[in-house]
Amino acid sequence: MRAGRTRDVMLLSCLLAVGSAGCLRTIPVDPDKLGGLAATTQVIAADGTFIATLEAEEDRRPLTLAEIPRVVVDAVLAIEDRRFYSHDGVDKRGVARAAVRDVTEGSLDQGGSTITQQLVKNTLVTPEKTLNRKVREAALALGLERSLTKDQILERYLNTVYFGQGSYGVGAAVRTYFGHLPDVVSVPEAAMLAGLIRSPVRADPIKDPAAAKARRAQVLAAMVATNAITALEAQDAGADPLPKKAHRDSVRYPAAFAVQDAVTALLADTRLGKTAQERQNALYRGGLTVRLTIDMKQQRLAEQSVAAVLSDPAHDPHAGVAVIKPGDGAITAMVGGRDFFSARDPQAQVNLARGGTTKRQAGSTFKVFTLLAAIEAGIKPEDKVEAGAKASLPCRHCRGGVWEVDNYEGSAFGRITVRAATVSSVNTAYARIVERLGAGDVEAGTAKVVAVAQRLGVRGRNESPLRAEPAVTLGAQEVDPVQMAAAYATLAAGGIYAKPYVVAEVTDAAGNVVLKNVPSRKRAVAVGISAVANDILQDVVEKGTGTKAALARPVAGKTGTSSAYRDAWFVGYTPDLAAAVWVGVPSKQVSMTPENGFRTVVAGGTFPALIWGRFAGQALAGVRAKSFEDLDGASVTVDVDTERGCRPNSFTPTYQIEKRVFLRGTEPTKVCTEPTKPAASTVPSLLGLRAEHATSLLANVSLELVTETVYDPNYPPGIVVGQQPASGTPVEPGATVTLRVSGGRSVAVTVPSVLGLDLESARRQLAVVGLAADVRYAPSCTGGATCDQRLQREAGRVWGQDVTSGAEVPAGTVVGLVLGPRYTPAPPRPTPTASPSADDGGD
Repeated sequence: MRAGRTRDVMLLSCLLAVGSAGCLRTIPVDPDKLGGLAATTQVIAADGTFIATLEAEEDRRPLTLAEIPRVVVDAVLAIEDRRFYSHDGVDKRGVARAAVRDVTEGSLDQGGSTITQQLVKNTLVTPEKTLNRKVREAALALGLERSLTKDQILERYLNTVYFGQGSYGVGAAVRTYFGHLPDVVSVPEAAMLAGLIRSPVRADPIKDPAAAKARRAQVLAAMVATNAITALEAQDAGADPLPKKAHRDSVRYPAAFAVQDAVTALLADTRLGKTAQERQNALYRGGLTVRLTIDMKQQRLAEQSVAAVLSDPAHDPHAGVAVIKPGDGAITAMVGGRDFFSARDPQAQVNLARGGTTKRQAGSTFKVFTLLAAIEAGIKPEDKVEAGAKASLPCRHCRGGVWEVDNYEGSAFGRITVRAATVSSVNTAYARIVERLGAGDVEAGTAKVVAVAQRLGVRGRNESPLRAEPAVTLGAQEVDPVQMAAAYATLAAGGIYAKPYVVAEVTDAAGNVVLKNVPSRKRAVAVGISAVANDILQDVVEKGTGTKAALARPVAGKTGTSSAYRDAWFVGYTPDLAAAVWVGVPSKQVSMTPENGFRTVVAGGTFPALIWGRFAGQALAGVRAKSFEDLDGASVTVDVDTERGCRPNSFTPTYQIEKRVFLRGTEPTKVCTEPTKPAASTVPSLLGLRAEHATSLLANVSLELVTETVYDPNYPPGIVVGQQPASGTPVEPGATVTLRVSGGRSVAVTVPSVLGLDLESARRQLAVVGLAADVRYAPSCTGGATCDQRLQREAGRVWGQDVTSGAEVPAGTVVGLVLGPRYTPAPPRPTPTASPSADDGGD
């Protein structure tokens, strides 16, 4: 250690006196050896299928310094090397400052490098960060200054320096970011490009506009300080919009968003190079082979499922999808948007599956973390909580000191179980669960929920910690599909969280492994806890809000819809895969309703669940169906009377018996004392069942069925939302039970013409398209034979309807009908006596 420190001090002394005779030896440089040919990097799928090449975009013909706009030169010199034309290749003051800091702090950063040194560093020296290298770099810079003129050095630098997005050199950068030739460049464009040299990833305007704008402002300030521009010009340039997309040739390749995600990960991975420049050079010029975790079959199916469900680009939102292998973390499919290569969409390359700045509110998918926290705290799935239409809970840091929660459209559920609150996604019930977690303190309860979410890899915008605010349990904070898929995959893997990754391995041109990613696992949830959660979340798919994702195999998951239908989610999983689907508008928060031009109201149980079900059904075709297992025996599965919570007896109706999972030792053991006889003439409880299931149950107890369709936004189509008579009502065998079955969320239908039809026919015509009728009779007409004839012909038929035929109205709309009055023949009028003076002129 002492010898190393002495050597560093000696080298520091040399650097402080750099350029003096006898201290630093000038190393001659052959200009022809600068740079070298770039070798193409290949990207392949998990099975070795070729996906794409990563080539540095470089000018076919390097620009002369005279061809590079002066404003670009001014910007680069202002921010990178103001004394370029006055030093001898090494800026003594800059090097001295950096060297002192390097030795005293041990940081060995890149400060103090001149443009000449940067050119040397990128082409002639080894990548290790040592003072030896700094001395060699300085010696080579001195030698290069003797081999080339200042203008020649600056010209080579500006033609080879990396500007991000795979672009080397000013010409390529101008085309990539601004889509025009480099002959004319504006002040804001020049400042943005100059700012990218030190921060090509962090200040990328496409990926992080805020960072790019801040960096551009630094360059503009430097240009003012060097008198390259005026303060007024800097102010105007600072207000100029940044580019929103990269301009590229239309070379299409599959899994483009996954490739983009891999590039981002590798440019930040120090195993590929110690500095950003080294990583960029390795990736775009190093002739590497990058193997992704992407399964090309799943990738195609994911893309096809999105396109099939969101088939009307003019009226449908966008989607982001991430698929992850449980217990491993490998991202096997990624859909980041509609078309990565679209020239018309400025947001085309924004990855909706992996959010840096693009995360969106989670909606009720976040309730899973509250559920896990509740089970961990000893709250049982069959425990009951209040679920009124509204809840007002004390909260120290909430507005007004109160956390106000309400259910969708003011629905009230009374006291319901934690299981039922999850299946129906009841907000007020979950608020009460949070309150109970904190022993009456909702903020303490929220802290436990956030701790669980972060344990499962969920972070906020820009990877910041989640905010511990009560509304988090209702999904008020932003997440992305990759994080949510990885979090739910934890449950699929029995509580083992695996960090998601998209790059499996990188090898060099000789086949040597440069870096290799292996699963990074940890136990995040106890085995028994995950088993109970899996059981509850299967109910969500089987008979709750997620039925459109149901498959002929065990599936668990949760829907989510943010306020005013701005974000819609379904996150689901089987033992073989976990996938998260987000649907929304990428560029802004928009309510996805017909009033805003969408085909239908978009909620988690609609498009997202459909996409998930379509994808997973095809991806798992031919794969043996598996159940969620608890190999440690921490849970137990028992039959339960769902109405009473006890073990069924011999008289318990089969429709009331379900297998449910409990933590071992918490399962019910008491056998029900009721019923004491068969309940063949008692109306069963049918609420929440699918209509076909309810039909079979009624047939089993010899009851007749009549169904009515209603449009209830809380439930997906086909679910029983009302019944008459109520469950438990004694009835005679053969009695009729009326079921109100959800038709889903209201959609637009065309009103038919029912004029001239009898009432029963008119009602049927309207019911076919989901409309109801309100009937009133027209007043009787009086006088004349025409009135009498119309009454005979049209009595009891529709004379008028208050919504014209052909109109588009929401399903469930009530159409007012006017019926002709019932016909009662008028008594015969007496025959008048003829009179010579009477005028018998007819009508």
